[in-house]
Amino acid sequence: MSAGSRGVCPPRQQQPPQSQSQPQSKGKRPVGESGSEALWECLITAADPVSALTAFSSANGVDSTYASDLTPVLSLLESHHVSRVTVHQALLGSIKSSLLTAIPSMPSNKLLILLQDSFPYIHFEELRPIPLAVLETLREIPENYLRFIASNKELYQLCSVSVWRQIWPLDSGPLKDEICSIIRPVLENSGICTENHEWFEKGLFTSKNGPIVSALRRLVGRNSVIYNLVVEILTQHFITTSNPLLCTLRRIQEVFSHACRISEGNSRKIGDLAVIMANPFALNAFLSSIVPLLKSVVERELVPKDDPAVIQVTRLLQLGMSVHEILMATGPLKLPEEDYRTIQIVLEGFEDNEPLHPGFKKYMQQSSLCRKCGLYYIVARVQKRDFKSALPMLLAATELDDLLQSEYEFCQSLISVLCTQKDFHEAIFNTMAILKNLDTVHTQLVRYLIHMSTHLPTPELCRHVTSLTTECALDPRTVQVPYNTLIAKSSGKLTPTTTPSLFSFLSL
Repeated sequence: MSAGSRGVCPPRQQQPPQSQSQPQSKGKRPVGESGSEALWECLITAADPVSALTAFSSANGVDSTYASDLTPVLSLLESHHVSRVTVHQALLGSIKSSLLTAIPSMPSNKLLILLQDSFPYIHFEELRPIPLAVLETLREIPENYLRFIASNKELYQLCSVSVWRQIWPLDSGPLKDEICSIIRPVLENSGICTENHEWFEKGLFTSKNGPIVSALRRLVGRNSVIYNLVVEILTQHFITTSNPLLCTLRRIQEVFSHACRISEGNSRKIGDLAVIMANPFALNAFLSSIVPLLKSVVERELVPKDDPAVIQVTRLLQLGMSVHEILMATGPLKLPEEDYRTIQIVLEGFEDNEPLHPGFKKYMQQSSLCRKCGLYYIVARVQKRDFKSALPMLLAATELDDLLQSEYEFCQSLISVLCTQKDFHEAIFNTMAILKNLDTVHTQLVRYLIHMSTHLPTPELCRHVTSLTTECALDPRTVQVPYNTLIAKSSGKLTPTTTPSLFSFLSL
């Protein structure tokens, strides 16, 4: 697996230096380093340094422009021991304040003139607020300024988001860096859905006020061009990492604005909807509706392909299941082929009090849609405490260990349902423990034991821990944290004496 597929955000490749120079002002005064150099050149080339210094001061001081008005005032202030530096700083502060107040109401032609005159001084801290204010106010900043800012990382960071939004359509590199920084917690924790379910409970991915979504909303604002760029970048990260949490950053409400209008000829819309439907929350919402829909089909003695609601939900689920194939396809994007045979198999498997359909495991292997529906049905049956129907399907699912490794939403959902029920379900625990060498399953089983640790008798808790840690092929570091929590919450039930396999597994 490549670094990208593990979710590590690769550094953006450095672009070659651009040939453009900083935009200049025709009447630029010698300030800062350029002023020092000009004065030094003047002094070393002058025959009379004192006269040269006086001439330089007169040519470049404030009194050179307003000599008739300022000369008497400056002389008076000097007689009161007010230095020229103090006068200049006071004048600068007053003029800058007045100018900053006037900038928001200036017409665009005057703003462009002011930008041309002030931008050369943007590196000087005292003068910087003026060109920055002009840039923020201008609705259309000239391209040469935007490209120069984009090429200078320090200057780019000084500008406001409104300026960035004008840069990104010209150079999306800085936007990719911004997004990568925001979603880094997701990319660096591909198992975050399994290991840190509190991320969801705190709304970091689902709430519009969560930190990740809020940061992305701040970048986009109301700019549709930037929105499309952000979606494109998130989609590329999703293609690279296969991390479904990235799909949660698109609003599920968009499903309803797209679903009724998708067609073979609208390639972009098909891709957008596929990414939306790959959102685990969107999949869960539609999976929760497919079970009662299929039950309704049975009650009305129909077949799935004759029910419009089943067709629509099935098509949306197929989009979510086929998102990688859709996005990686060359040429125009196409809708996946309709798969009513799979739904028929799922339907027959859903019939209560009936033996498990003989082809169920085969279709769980061949169809991701059938697998998702079947796994969701297991959770739904457990939630209704119908273990008689759930256990045969769960046992069939455990024989697909290579496929269940990526089904962490199922593992988390199943354990979450079990945690809401007071009694410990040993049959389900033992069936899931068949897959103890899968870190996604093992972590959730330990989570279940943590939840039940205060209710289980010591011998029973020790027996289940021993069954998990005996001959376990997992790297203990992948489950070190949950086991440490279990040991801490077990109130002394788990010790090297009562569970030697646990402490041997963890090398404690």
